[in-house]
Amino acid sequence: MLSAEAGLRYADELVRASAALFHTRLSEDLVFDEATARNEPVPATARTGVALDAVAHPAPWLVSSVGLTYTRAAFTASGGRYAAGDLLPFVPQVVARADLAVTPRLGALFGRRLEARAGAGVTLLHGRPLPFGELGHDALVTDMTAHVRYHRVELGLDVYNLLDAAWFDGEFVYPSSFTRGAAPDLLPARHVTVGAPRSFLASLSLYIG
Repeated sequence: MLSAEAGLRYADELVRASAALFHTRLSEDLVFDEATARNEPVPATARTGVALDAVAHPAPWLVSSVGLTYTRAAFTASGGRYAAGDLLPFVPQVVARADLAVTPRLGALFGRRLEARAGAGVTLLHGRPLPFGELGHDALVTDMTAHVRYHRVELGLDVYNLLDAAWFDGEFVYPSSFTRGAAPDLLPARHVTVGAPRSFLASLSLYIG
């Protein structure tokens, strides 16, 4: 294994940010194999990329953050169904996340504090390599949360996949057959697991002590 990294950091009272370049070479790697349903050894690989991260805190009640990683992961040797130069399956080339959170104090009610916290986050997966040189679909999912607390009682609502985006949690390419007694198809086909639709979670919390 060979690994190298270089980066920069910046921080003041309002903003923290960092950027890093990285390169890693592995003489042997692991990739998920649909036939065995587990990670199996594959030929040597190399990963090169950049990671960016920034957090802003412009007010005591407001914070936002953005993170992005670009990775090019490819085989540097050939073996089995993989050839040197092929992209490493199931390693997204771009992973990004943006979050915004607010925690305002709303005031007081009957002498007790009334507080709220709310936030939203967006996740992006782009350029998802698959076996046999294919690429998976991009995924863009938005979540949000809103909670109100009065004294010892808190009500909350969390919404996952707020925009009800149609996305694939997993994508795989392999030969398969779903007909009993039929000869298995030798041509690889796309198989997916569908990501969760819009969903809601309501909560009631009681704080004691």
